Amino acid sequence: MTSSSARPAYSSILKSKALKWQFHANDAANLAVGYGRFEDWNGDYADNITDKHEYAYAQFSGEAGRFAYDVDYVNGTSNNKVNIWGAGLTAGLGGGFDVFGDYYKNTDAKGDPDLWAAGLGYGKQDNAKVGSFRVAASYVDAERNAFLGAYTYDSSPLDALENSAVKEVKFWRAEGDVTLAKNVRLHGEYNFDVKTKGTDTDYDDVASVSLNYVF
Repeated sequence: MTSSSARPAYSSILKSKALKWQFHANDAANLAVGYGRFEDWNGDYADNITDKHEYAYAQFSGEAGRFAYDVDYVNGTSNNKVNIWGAGLTAGLGGGFDVFGDYYKNTDAKGDPDLWAAGLGYGKQDNAKVGSFRVAASYVDAERNAFLGAYTYDSSPLDALENSAVKEVKFWRAEGDVTLAKNVRLHGEYNFDVKTKGTDTDYDDVASVSLNYVF
C-alpha cells in the first residue's frame, strides 16, 4: 500500500558514519533505529538545528490488511530543540480509494509546533505493471520548528520555511504516478493555494514533472 506523505525518511538522510539498525519481523511489524547526523538538517527550515549535532530516532512501521502505519520518534542532543513524535496512517476504503494522514509535534520547541497532512488517493502504481497509476490530493499545514528538512516530495512550498520570518505554511497538493514501461515511471506534482503566516510574501504555485527509472 502506498501513500503520499509529509514524513521524513530518516534512514536515507543519515550521514554515512551514522549508526543504523533495522529489524524486520513481518509485513505488519518493522523497527528501524539510528543515531548520527542528518545530511539536510542544517537549520534552513528550523531554529537551533545544525548538521553538526547528533540525533537519535526510532520508527516502527508495518502493513496489515487495508492499513499501513508508522510511528516515529526523534530526539536531538546538545542545544538542538528537537523532541519530535508522530505517526502516519493509510487506510484502504475499497474500490481503489484510500485515505492517508500524518501528524508530528516538536515538544522541545517553543509553542510545541506541529505538522499535519491529510489526503485521498486512488489507484496503485506498480513499476512492473505498464499502465498502472495512482493519483492523490492532500492538504498540508506545517509550523516552523516542526518540519526540519528532507521531505520526500520532488518540490514543495515547505521551502517557504527557509525564510525565518515564516512561522507557518499551508497548501493543497495534487500528484500522480503512471508506469509508462516496465521500471519507468512518470511522476507529477502540483502545489497550490499556498498561504503563509509571518510574512506578506506571495508564494507562487509549485509544480514538477520527473521521469524515474528503476534498475
